[in-house]
Amino acid sequence: MKNVNPVSFLVAMVVSSLLFIVSCTSDVDESCGVTFDAQVKNIMMNTCAYAGCHSGSTASPYVPAAVKDFTHYDGLLGCVENGRFKERVLESLTMPPSNFIPEGKPTSLTEAEIETLTCWLDSGHPER
Repeated sequence: MKNVNPVSFLVAMVVSSLLFIVSCTSDVDESCGVTFDAQVKNIMMNTCAYAGCHSGSTASPYVPAAVKDFTHYDGLLGCVENGRFKERVLESLTMPPSNFIPEGKPTSLTEAEIETLTCWLDSGHPER
């Protein structure tokens, strides 16, 4: 059996460990580049954040306080983090609700909007 230099062995172990740590990927897919400021806010303003829904000061009194304002990132964050956004918007597709949509507003999300929102959520819902 060949003798192994302990220092070389230690260096090889440290280098291997560092390479392993660096090569590990997180659960967050950062490849899509979708952010709240760049894409998601526009979708919210067009399909969710209009008078009577998630518009802040002009939100419906029937909209719970925690989700009254989707015009800014912090107003949407709680609903995203508790899973309700994904559940209602992307899984059950119950948003926007047809009986509350003002004339001229979209009655559903487009496939492209759903893909954008899915990518945003999968990438950790970055603000910027």
